Amino acid sequence: MTRKMWFILVMVAGVAGAGSTTPNEGSEAFAIYILEEGALNGYRWDETPDTGWIVLPREPWLDLDDIASYDFSTHCIYLEGTTSSRYFPETGTHFAVVADGELCYVGSFYHISSSCMGRDPRIATPIWRGERLTPLFDPEDVIRMGESYPIGTRAGTTAKDVRDDERVRAVLDRADKLRAGLRVTLDDVTVVDRADTTTVRYTFTVENLDADALYVLDPERIGTELFHYYTNGVVLWNPSERTGSFWSSLKKTPQQPAPGTQWNHDWFTRLGSRESMTRTVILRGYPRLPAAKYTCYLIYPGAHVAKEARRLPDGRIWFGHVRSSELTVTLAE
Repeated sequence: MTRKMWFILVMVAGVAGAGSTTPNEGSEAFAIYILEEGALNGYRWDETPDTGWIVLPREPWLDLDDIASYDFSTHCIYLEGTTSSRYFPETGTHFAVVADGELCYVGSFYHISSSCMGRDPRIATPIWRGERLTPLFDPEDVIRMGESYPIGTRAGTTAKDVRDDERVRAVLDRADKLRAGLRVTLDDVTVVDRADTTTVRYTFTVENLDADALYVLDPERIGTELFHYYTNGVVLWNPSERTGSFWSSLKKTPQQPAPGTQWNHDWFTRLGSRESMTRTVILRGYPRLPAAKYTCYLIYPGAHVAKEARRLPDGRIWFGHVRSSELTVTLAE
């Protein structure tokens, strides 16, 4: 028996479990497993997951029964319960994501205060607030599968996102847990002033890919200044030089919500399924940008809204953040 054959047998035995007859039936058709220390010995980070040597525990940490829905645009997992009722392992512990008995990718748990950019997807461990464990930036019923920065890349570069695995999407869709979320397109970026600081005008389009109507943050309703409390605006990054990324918060302090106010119904615009909105925003406060060719993208945000308030009679309030498509802008001397 070859090593590869033994790996497949371990995967099927570990995922199928006693309650299902085949790996693609039952709640464990999609599951996340906490890995034992040393389970990744021999794992090849630079190759596809099925070339690794990973033994899964028998019981998953999370499966379909725990999930109310999964937003594939943000990779936010909405729980039937809350994070406070779940066990979270120590920072640095690895996990494996499995769909239909196949290992899709591995990731790790991390503390939200960590500044390290991992090479694998990450799940933030909750923090203590009083006597409760709650996420720092997310609602209590949300586990966010954070993005990764593979070896050989850096923040701002385009690399394959292993979270966008079609096997995971297919299982979630079959179980009626899949939510398509949003698509954000960056339509235009124009530098309108480059004095001591830089002013940028950018246009973007938000499209609702979901079957549900979604309420999304609208800069025309929330106001440009407050909108940029939730996002840094367009990031301009020079991939050929070590000039770093530039964003408005380097030179200005964004407006904050009124004390005691996390969000307001008036901030949102309703988008029906497949509807879109296009907005143009002028943002001041970027540093003086040197002449270069820049790659531009936007992280489009949602507001922190508790579970009981997100569902509305004619839709739901969207939460998370989505990275837009990219544009290239060249600044001359």
